[in-house]
Amino acid sequence: MRGVFAALLALSTLCGVTARAEDRYVLLGAGGVFDLAMPNEARDRAPAYAFELRLAPGLWHFHPHLGFQGTTDGMVYGHTGIHLDLPLGENLRVVPSGSIGLYDQGSNEKDLGGLMEFRVGAGLAWRFANGLRIGASWYHMSNAYTASSNPGAEMLFLEIGYPLSKWW
Repeated sequence: MRGVFAALLALSTLCGVTARAEDRYVLLGAGGVFDLAMPNEARDRAPAYAFELRLAPGLWHFHPHLGFQGTTDGMVYGHTGIHLDLPLGENLRVVPSGSIGLYDQGSNEKDLGGLMEFRVGAGLAWRFANGLRIGASWYHMSNAYTASSNPGAEMLFLEIGYPLSKWW
């Protein structure tokens, strides 16, 4: 886990990124799959959804975010964390992130071993001239060995981001 955050720090210092005004606040909606069998054992694969509010940049191009995700069988996860929004050329973005939050498995059979869970991942997004983003992200969620059992879960999402600069 420390390696992920060290990589995020290294990426932020290597890239001279300045946020455009339309990138300061982005509302993200996503749909995908929870509990893919890569590399962890899948127990209860389910359709998933997610919402995230990405806020203005903070220290060294890190952006804070607040989010909520769930599945059609009742799993919910509310989280907060940080991400980087790194441009590769004019339109392509790489977005690594890390979060901490509270997890309830609902009627999903995937018991992640605790209430507090960590989520790390990365995505690619295409940013259009009007600020709209379309992309895909992969995430791994686990308790990072803070409980006796740490099965972990993988998620894959297709995402659409809308800039909120017109309101803020």
